[in-house]
Amino acid sequence: MSKVMKTAIPLVAVAALALSVGVAFAQEEPPEPPYGRGLMASYDDVIHQALADALGISLTEFEAARVEGKTLVELADTYDVEVAVLFDVMQSARAEALAQAVEDGTISQEQADWMLARQGSRRGLGVCDAMGPRAGGGGGPIGRR
Repeated sequence: MSKVMKTAIPLVAVAALALSVGVAFAQEEPPEPPYGRGLMASYDDVIHQALADALGISLTEFEAARVEGKTLVELADTYDVEVAVLFDVMQSARAEALAQAVEDGTISQEQADWMLARQGSRRGLGVCDAMGPRAGGGGGPIGRR
């Protein structure tokens, strides 16, 4: 066997193997991420209802204001409610929603603990207490003070 053939055969075999592995991976569906807003989206109404109650408005009015882009700070000013009160209501409602999500098997206790710890660490940074249209979940535009 010639020297070229001795080198070419293993190279062709390695290339074919690499190509077949790449094709096999490309055909697999990517796994769903174990995080994200989708996990808690079904619990948003609980949080939004608690905030609406604290403001003295209906859930429909609260959600309409949020769709318009009103921040919690703006809503607190409009309805004469302390922002700190809204934050505490949101934090409490979110804790209840997380406990329910654990009970429902939607998330693990470890995930709930992490979310609660992260929420607590964001207070004072002007993030949670002035969140924009996605209160009770992800981020949003910071409210104007």
